Amino acid sequence: MTAGVSNFFVAQAKSTLGSFNAYVGAAITIYDAVKDFISDSNFSKTTTIKNITGAYIWNWYESVDFMFVKNASKSDAYQSLALVTSTVSGSSALSVPTFSYSSTTGATIGAHIDQGPSQPFSFTALYHRDGSKAIDYYLAGPTGYSFITEVDLRGVDGKVVETIKPLQPNGMAFVY
Repeated sequence: MTAGVSNFFVAQAKSTLGSFNAYVGAAITIYDAVKDFISDSNFSKTTTIKNITGAYIWNWYESVDFMFVKNASKSDAYQSLALVTSTVSGSSALSVPTFSYSSTTGATIGAHIDQGPSQPFSFTALYHRDGSKAIDYYLAGPTGYSFITEVDLRGVDGKVVETIKPLQPNGMAFVY
């Protein structure tokens, strides 16, 4: 693997109303993640990296919004659940404890670094907090649901390193 070829982290999300892709922050190469830890002035984007080991670190949270609508002539006791939507946000990082590379003299040099930069991600389902759409669902029935159903975190060489599967509660009693 050469240092300048692979993306560091990409997230892809799927929702109940479609799929979308987004790069998590800027695309970061292995070179970008390790260059600050290498003092060799000949270490570049075309340097071949060997024997790389690493671990991905991530955290995430989901926010679910329940939108209720009622007829203006009725009391609050007659509210109806009209629309349920979600967002998923978090961050991810790559920890590369060890790797080796070939110097310009041909010698193999071992390197050690800690954690690369953290990359934030955030996905919002279609119609999230859309009051007009909640009224549309209230008038037409039934309750509308728009969730982020999966977030694929992709690491080096575009491989999926984790798939986040958020909850999809269809009512407030299902949130735990």
